[in-house]
Amino acid sequence: MSPYTSIINPDVKLDTPQNLGLFFDQYKLFIDTTGRSADQRRNLNMFYLTVNTLVMSAIGTLATSGHIKDKHFLLLGILILIGIASTLSWISAIHVYKTMNNKNHAIIKEFEQDFPALVYTSFNQDLSKLDSFSEGKNFVVQREIIIPYIFLVGYILYALLKIIKAYFLNI
Repeated sequence: MSPYTSIINPDVKLDTPQNLGLFFDQYKLFIDTTGRSADQRRNLNMFYLTVNTLVMSAIGTLATSGHIKDKHFLLLGILILIGIASTLSWISAIHVYKTMNNKNHAIIKEFEQDFPALVYTSFNQDLSKLDSFSEGKNFVVQREIIIPYIFLVGYILYALLKIIKAYFLNI
């Protein structure tokens, strides 16, 4: 049984056409809201991808501009910290959307318990079976979380290499 069984008001019986119509309208509204949530997540991912691309470009420009002076070294450090902070924020946002998405799917599944066909529920089950990488998990989130981690590793490795080069190799 779903933790969302309380979404159905026990005082309202689904035995009249009017109540069934209202129930179905609420279901459609919730499906639309879930779709808008996916659009928001996509836009958020594009925002963070753009920010990180700009930060990486600025780091690359500074790094290839010749000998890095002290003020450039400080700016480079600030850019790396901005990149790390934005990437951690991105990872956090993905986890928030994943949690929200899981709750939305549980509510939709609960709604569908009173329908003759479990269309949305069976579609999601079939979708998760298509991808062996996901192992039954949300395969979109499994794939989209890789990108911020690539940026994060890039920032950390670049910072470590710069520190090693500047302080241990005296170059």
